[in-house]
Amino acid sequence: ENGNTSIRLNYYPTPGGGKLVTANCIRIARANLFATNGFVHLVDNVIPAPKGDIQDILDDPRASLFKQALDVSKLTDLLGDDGHYTVFLPTNEAFEKLDQKTRFKILSGNACAATILKHHISPHTVCSSAIISNATVHDDNGEVLNLERKPNDEIVIEGKAKLVQSDILLKNGVVHFIDEVLIPETALPVDEVLADNNQTKFLQLAEEAGLKDQLDSMANITLFVPFNAAFDEPDAEKYLNEIRNDKEKLRELILYHIVKGKLESCDMDESELLETEVEGRTLPLKVYPLYSNLFFKSISPAPLVQCSSLTRVEEKACGSVVHEIDRILIPPTKTLLELIEEDSK
Repeated sequence: ENGNTSIRLNYYPTPGGGKLVTANCIRIARANLFATNGFVHLVDNVIPAPKGDIQDILDDPRASLFKQALDVSKLTDLLGDDGHYTVFLPTNEAFEKLDQKTRFKILSGNACAATILKHHISPHTVCSSAIISNATVHDDNGEVLNLERKPNDEIVIEGKAKLVQSDILLKNGVVHFIDEVLIPETALPVDEVLADNNQTKFLQLAEEAGLKDQLDSMANITLFVPFNAAFDEPDAEKYLNEIRNDKEKLRELILYHIVKGKLESCDMDESELLETEVEGRTLPLKVYPLYSNLFFKSISPAPLVQCSSLTRVEEKACGSVVHEIDRILIPPTKTLLELIEEDSK
């Protein structure tokens, strides 16, 4: 009625096929009470008027580190656009909980800082009253955020971050302050992903080669990582014993397992030579055509990388894709003719 603002109505599905409706994040308890001169909706609380946009809330002293990170990653303008955003905004105290290395990466815009920040932003309005038990919402990366209302009425995101202040209504969305920084799996450093996958022998070898930190800083790459048992194969043990004290050879071995560009399994649809991080070296990817067995079922053999099979695919890490393989990829040093000539058989 004042002509200066509007009421945002949001509809949310509820368990059992029902729906919940909010007006500026206030739940409508009873709807459509008809009167002679109109109709009435009963609400749970006084409906607040939005003030400013989400960019304005970044001037809150509690949000200074989040604002700094947005500025460095050039994402601040995103929250000034028209829309229906939700920001799960980590307080300064939330940033202080991070280890120093991760905090520095986010605040300096390094590595996957933008991915981490967008994980806190959803293009959809999420009011706290809409979270009845469990709910999901997509972030600005297109990934899923899991939200849960606990029996004590506490709302938790991704099983750890708690809402410390909710439903700050603004013209282009809503802000909830949270007490943890949310790190999506796709923004985890490579060394952490390898450790979680128990690919520790490759990680140890990378450390011996002085490449552990470089792995975390590389972007747009694909790693073919042997599982631990592959390092115990006789040929692998023999080769590793020969080069163990040669740091350059170790570096070459690790970099030979890394190819340029993110290559997911759905992209492995034809045989090709993959450019590795070793200058002038390529890695053969062999993709076999479909064939039919006796029961006329079409079978697509798994792709082979230098004759090694993929045992686990598409573990995402910051700037990279990780595929697990069943053997070590030893860089060839001789031509076919040289191999034939030196074999007495």
